[in-house]
Amino acid sequence: ANSNPMLDFLTLPLTPSTIGLGA
Repeated sequence: ANSNPMLDFLTLPLTPSTIGLGA
């Protein structure tokens, strides 16, 4: 979701494609 790996980690349930990697 986010380009920030830490923010994406918080939203990882919403971003199955990135899985908190922030990619």
